[in-house]
Amino acid sequence: MANREPVDPAAAGGATPSRSRLLTGALPVTGALAAVVAIALLASPALRHELARSFARQHESYVELYFDDERTARTCPVTTTGDLALGVTVRSHLAAARQLNWNATARPSGATGTTVRHTGGTIDSRPDAAAGFTVRLTPPARHYTATIALGGRPERLTLHC
Repeated sequence: MANREPVDPAAAGGATPSRSRLLTGALPVTGALAAVVAIALLASPALRHELARSFARQHESYVELYFDDERTARTCPVTTTGDLALGVTVRSHLAAARQLNWNATARPSGATGTTVRHTGGTIDSRPDAAAGFTVRLTPPARHYTATIALGGRPERLTLHC
């Protein structure tokens, strides 16, 4: 039996299947699959709602809530009496001036059924103006989590000490 060498169809005068011909069969399948996925996604009410929100201009009504000093999150500042002292700023982006309620809690980390410290107050906010207040809490344990929240609003700060 003779040893046969592979023959290049182009050199032998034969035709090679072109790349575009190979992709021609995959294109309708890929297009049909993409159409099915798009229809399925658009059938989802949650996705339709999110798309509507993305393309509609939303009124910016939110409140910024942040620590006065960015080092607060790293140092958990305490006073000479051992109280936690946090300077907090509220910057309103609401349509009108409002009085906002705030509350702060300190809970021991990982403990259940132990003492929780609470404090709270109100702050007057005006659109595009900053207003500050100081939170003072006695830490309930060596390791604790302090949370500052605005009443009836989603904005909150959490500090792990």
